[in-house]
Amino acid sequence: MIKRSTLIVPMALFALGLLYGCDDDQKAERGEVRVSIYGESFIEDGIPADETADGWSVTFKKFSVTIDQVSVGGETLSSPKTVDLTQKSNGEGHLLEVFKVGQGALTEGSYSLSDIQIEGEAYGPASERIVFNWSFPSAIHYSTCHIDERVTTDTPAAFQITVHADHLLYDSLVSTSPGLGFQAFADADADQDGVVTQAELAAADIGAYDPGNEDVEGLWAWLEALSLTLGHINGEGHCHIDASH
Repeated sequence: MIKRSTLIVPMALFALGLLYGCDDDQKAERGEVRVSIYGESFIEDGIPADETADGWSVTFKKFSVTIDQVSVGGETLSSPKTVDLTQKSNGEGHLLEVFKVGQGALTEGSYSLSDIQIEGEAYGPASERIVFNWSFPSAIHYSTCHIDERVTTDTPAAFQITVHADHLLYDSLVSTSPGLGFQAFADADADQDGVVTQAELAAADIGAYDPGNEDVEGLWAWLEALSLTLGHINGEGHCHIDASH
């Protein structure tokens, strides 16, 4: 007859094996979420004149952003990342991190953008040239970003932070189909030196631009308001904006 005490160690080892076996199975069932950021062609190649109502084109020499507080599938970005979105990415965007998460539907996430540094040039229909250098240091937090992805072990899910530079040229804060233009910024170049400064923009009235119910005074405040709308998810997906300048 086998004594009861002799069964304790084998049974304990068997239970431990089951525990680690389950853990291995759970890990095996986890899939990937590729976290990236992309400025699309409008940042990498520029905004062509045929996209604007006033015939101005815009090219960016620098469009640097710092990404932080990325949260999706229960995972978070290990540290803030700074990326210049003018760098060519062959339509892929810039990979920030790969998360391992449980399989299943992935419906929302969040992230923040800060220290946005933009340098570029704009060219008018009459060969005008305007240089600009815009800086938006404050953090903008985007939460409840709606995504429609499914995590599997076969295909990585996407969490792409998409930055829409054309929003900076919007003529309305409320229209669902705003026009694009640069003429108002060019007109703000009071000393006509070909460089439009933050001070010149702050001194210029927003004119015919539509602020809706927002109290916006001056073109610099207008740009700050538009900068809050830069962030999207997976192309055209929308997020709730929690922070402002």
